[in-house]
Amino acid sequence: MGWIDELVDRLAERFDWPYHSGGPGAAEPTALAALVLAAHDRVAAAGRAAAALVAMQHPGGSVGITTHQSRPRWPTGLAVVAWLHVQQVTGVPRAEPIDQAIDFLTQLRGRTTQRQPHIGHNPELTGWPWVEGTHSWLEPTIFGVLALKAIGRAGDPRVREGVRLLIDRQLPGGGCNYGNTFVFQQRLLAHHQPTGLALIALSDEPPHPRIEASRAFLQRAWPTITGSASQCFAALGLAAMQATPVELQADMRQLYDRQIQTDGSPYRLALLGLAAMGANSPLLPRRTQLQPPGSTQVSSGQGSEAIRR
Repeated sequence: MGWIDELVDRLAERFDWPYHSGGPGAAEPTALAALVLAAHDRVAAAGRAAAALVAMQHPGGSVGITTHQSRPRWPTGLAVVAWLHVQQVTGVPRAEPIDQAIDFLTQLRGRTTQRQPHIGHNPELTGWPWVEGTHSWLEPTIFGVLALKAIGRAGDPRVREGVRLLIDRQLPGGGCNYGNTFVFQQRLLAHHQPTGLALIALSDEPPHPRIEASRAFLQRAWPTITGSASQCFAALGLAAMQATPVELQADMRQLYDRQIQTDGSPYRLALLGLAAMGANSPLLPRRTQLQPPGSTQVSSGQGSEAIRR
């Protein structure tokens, strides 16, 4: 048995997926585990993970942080992506949870302000916030964009503005952090994890110098990245840009060995499972032609119409 099969077995034997062993089941690691399990045809376990996400969904369609914490509700978009992939292998439609989540996402908007000299990015662009009633930030916007793209709404005005926001938040030298660029004329540092996530969401967009600069930043940084989450998201971002590191499998194996010698975090195991798949990872958007706003067409057999069959 190879290490990837062993990793998937560890995820499949669980009935909840927390950030750390012994913690409460959490939406983000559950969604990531569901994607790994679905990709490896672990039908029963993938179905359990999808059902666990449904159990975390609240009236109005949102998905909170954990089974005990209903807010903030930024994991909602990631849950949609997981449900869509799991239904492909289980054949169990989840149209109602997905439709409710999409309704929530389309109504949720980050707060905007007028442009100001001490803020480097454009605060007039609307994306998604970490917490309702606050500014739009990078990762919630990424998950909102990925969710709407996954149901075939890449041309939706919310997606198009979200993409503009993600490009606007890239640093001039490449890479990004959690949502700022310059503050009081001080350029902020790029972080590997949000840069990788941003490249995932932008990988099926037309070429842009800022996207290319962020790809180049991650390629330069790859040998120096040590954090497991940062390395996994960086690997996924590079794979999305068709720049998978040649050392990927060896590096992921080292991370796996390190994880099982510590707490065997389900969150980190799920991330490793996704990163090890490279360009085949189900977290990556499929390269499809953009649909015009208002189009009901879906792509790759995914989306509400496919789910209802």
